[in-house]
Amino acid sequence: MTAKAASLIVITLAGAICCLGQRSNVSLPRIGSLRTDEPAGDGRSGCDNHDIVWSQGGEKYVFMSSSEGYQPFMNLNGHNVELELKKTTLTYIDVPFYAKAVYEYAHMGTRIIVRLTAQSDYTTYVPATIIVRRGQRSRIIHGFVAPQCDAL
Repeated sequence: MTAKAASLIVITLAGAICCLGQRSNVSLPRIGSLRTDEPAGDGRSGCDNHDIVWSQGGEKYVFMSSSEGYQPFMNLNGHNVELELKKTTLTYIDVPFYAKAVYEYAHMGTRIIVRLTAQSDYTTYVPATIIVRRGQRSRIIHGFVAPQCDAL
């Protein structure tokens, strides 16, 4: 090995060691209420959709999707964006036609996980959790699936 090659390896290793302790500059997107002046911002018709509001009794949506988790939208960095559905996990519980649901989505390097305590007819508020992850950072949002249909 020549002296020039050896010095190049030492410089490269020194640069790699130098940068190991540095944190990446990855930030989470800002999360806002869905805008009514952009696509998906003014609700869906029908029952059983996953229209998640910030708080029980609230009217501002933080997330919307169809009953199967398709056509998901969130407001990221000030604009409504459609998410890509990656995985759906349903765990059926003892109550007929009810299941715990976990939907995993992605958008431009950000992972979004939506957990519903019970996938149902949503005649009352049902607790929901949204986890937003990018790199090692994450944010947890607690909300409720808003009721959409009258009790039968």
